[in-house]
Amino acid sequence: MIEILKEKYKAKNKIKRIGIRPGEKIHEFLINNSETPRTFEYKKLYVIVSSIEKQKKGRKPVYISKGKKLNQSAMKEFGSEDNLISKKEVKKIFKKLGLIWFPMQDKA
Repeated sequence: MIEILKEKYKAKNKIKRIGIRPGEKIHEFLINNSETPRTFEYKKLYVIVSSIEKQKKGRKPVYISKGKKLNQSAMKEFGSEDNLISKKEVKKIFKKLGLIWFPMQDKA
């Protein structure tokens, strides 16, 4: 978010919103309806297992053995619009990842 960087560096330049371009997507499908039967929730992540995973022999990966199979009736698809976060939440993530440091007195 450009507003966070402007705030951090006390930039005075203006932001010009130009809108969406022809063919540009606003949201992306991250898990489609054919992938939900192969999707596991593990440590706040979604893991989509390969369709050939069933053919493998041996020990199962941790995301299958300790993860939880996605509830297909509760979620048919998952897209970027399903999990929008606030400016304040983005700041917390940036700080946690060490991408940017700034005081957390947030007005967002």
